[in-house]
Amino acid sequence: MAAQKLTKGRFVQIIIMLTLLIVAFFWRTMTYNEVVRVNCVGQTECNFDVNGSQFTATINGKMLEIRTSEMNWILQGSEATSESNQLWKLAAQNIHSMTLENKKTKQTYTIELTAK
Repeated sequence: MAAQKLTKGRFVQIIIMLTLLIVAFFWRTMTYNEVVRVNCVGQTECNFDVNGSQFTATINGKMLEIRTSEMNWILQGSEATSESNQLWKLAAQNIHSMTLENKKTKQTYTIELTAK
């Protein structure tokens, strides 16, 4: 391919595409949300850590109980019944996908819990 002179139009196109790629990279980096995977298969109780807070998942028959000693968490995205800010109950399934939100920092964490 023969070398061609760099025109203003081509130069502007290169700058726009480079800017778009840099913005997309930083956007994805800033909005990345890591999934916390917890494997409780074969156990009736397992512990996991989310942002420095300890959680315990307990399987009681057909119910899954998730509890913590911290008061600043909200469980979202699942059909959980909340008995307090520290205890949630769900119907036991093989895989639960839920979102925990820290009320103080407003950060959300996606949890994927494998049970049974």
